[in-house]
Amino acid sequence: MSKRFTDTNKWKDIWFQDLPTKYKLLWIYILDECDNAGVWKPNIRLLTFQIGEPFEESEIRRVFSDRIKILD
Repeated sequence: MSKRFTDTNKWKDIWFQDLPTKYKLLWIYILDECDNAGVWKPNIRLLTFQIGEPFEESEIRRVFSDRIKILD
């Protein structure tokens, strides 16, 4: 299990404050699940199971379009 430091200032970020609760939880999930290089390989089925909310990859891309970069 990886141990990570977290940026507690995210709670003061207007962008983060404006997210619906579902997406705040998703953002924290992505930060926790990415590797040391910051790369997260989406597993939407597992994500949906663990968070308990439905997600679609297109929805994630739309909501976080200015915060994530899609890799080949």
